[in-house]
Amino acid sequence: MLIGDTKILWRDFLSLWEEFLWNLPHERMKQLSKVYREIYRERWEKNKQRLSDGVNRVFTPEELERFFSVIDDERFYMMYSLQLYLALRIGEVVGLKLENLDLDRESVLIYERKTRRVVEKKIPKQFIPILYDYILRWKEKIMLSGGYLFPRDKGEGHITYNFARTKFYRYLKRAGLVKIYGYSKNGKPLYVLGTHSLRRTGITMMAKAFNGNVFLLRVFSGHKTIKSLEKYVYITDKETVWSAVDNVFSRFSSKKEQIKGLIQKMKFINNGVTNIQDHHNILYGPMGTISGEDGYNR
Repeated sequence: MLIGDTKILWRDFLSLWEEFLWNLPHERMKQLSKVYREIYRERWEKNKQRLSDGVNRVFTPEELERFFSVIDDERFYMMYSLQLYLALRIGEVVGLKLENLDLDRESVLIYERKTRRVVEKKIPKQFIPILYDYILRWKEKIMLSGGYLFPRDKGEGHITYNFARTKFYRYLKRAGLVKIYGYSKNGKPLYVLGTHSLRRTGITMMAKAFNGNVFLLRVFSGHKTIKSLEKYVYITDKETVWSAVDNVFSRFSSKKEQIKGLIQKMKFINNGVTNIQDHHNILYGPMGTISGEDGYNR
């Protein structure tokens, strides 16, 4: 009976709450929505953990070389290359068309399905000739497919999202790069490297190129917030971090020997030198005897 009463009370509460919300002024609704999001995030999302948390899902340079070396279909080689260099999602790259390319600006227009935005991405200059050669070799099938850069084997249309993923894992297995970090609730293996790893790797590479400038990196990746960008960057190279610190403060390196000299001189001072004349001689050399305009020695 208690359970039934609870259900009735909950239903009545929802009914009253809905009526209350409908009559709430816009500003009050915004305030309430903000409070709701904060409470929800604090209670349910703050301590939420995923199996992939802490797992490095980025290709190493050696793994990238192994992966691309086993690809035997030029369409997939170009597809995965564009995904890497432009940090694209696999669903964004499979449907690219010739009309998306801007040859003068050396860029491509991308429709981001996740954000429902059209963004312009710069194509690396070194990749432009390779892309042009590919288009000329595949021009017949590209035109037959309706202008898609990655046409199907036969007829119109482009390589599908699912087929691109299937081929990716086949190449991954052929390269010996299949690694599992866990299993889903249905017992399905969860792979360390997936198609999204190419996007993660591209963003991580650009993070190093931008010297950690997260504002430039956010523009490149297309993320709305820096917080959502954090999980895409995986840098654990201590030497890289230390080298960056040295580079930032390199203008102070010329003072290093002078500081060492001062430290050494301070050791002499601490060993019992108390006379003002001796202090000056140790730090700056012997006091001079050049007379100033007032007649005093300097």
